[in-house]
Amino acid sequence: MRSSHWFRLACAVGLVVSLAGCPKHDEPNAAAVPASEPSDPFSRLTIAELSAKLADSHAGTLKLAVFDNNGLDTYKEGHIPGATWVQYDEIKASDLPADKSTMLVFYCYNEHCHASHIGARSAVKLGYSNVFVLPVGITGWKKAGKAIEKSG
Repeated sequence: MRSSHWFRLACAVGLVVSLAGCPKHDEPNAAAVPASEPSDPFSRLTIAELSAKLADSHAGTLKLAVFDNNGLDTYKEGHIPGATWVQYDEIKASDLPADKSTMLVFYCYNEHCHASHIGARSAVKLGYSNVFVLPVGITGWKKAGKAIEKSG
């Protein structure tokens, strides 16, 4: 009985740590979003795919905008270079590029955080069709050894 208690405690601590950077993860809408829905109106990118898209954007051959949907403190601590912070559940047209053909990529903390999914769905509702999420989030980006930017 005692080892079962420790196992549950360890699982709870692991869940809290994995969600630490996810904004408002205790909100019903954010927590209830499944990792993958076949009906999602956006696609997913790997780190390698996003890296290639960033290179294309820097070369001027792709219109790309990357959005960080983490909490503002997490964004300031480190984000994908060039990413813009936007509140995942309050996205408005003025937060996004005027050109609706621009490729939009949303990310949050990790696979367990789905703020980016909410952000991506909002962009689709606003008329954007070239919308993606980076499911592994900033955690996966850092783990892959990719560069980050910090904000004051």
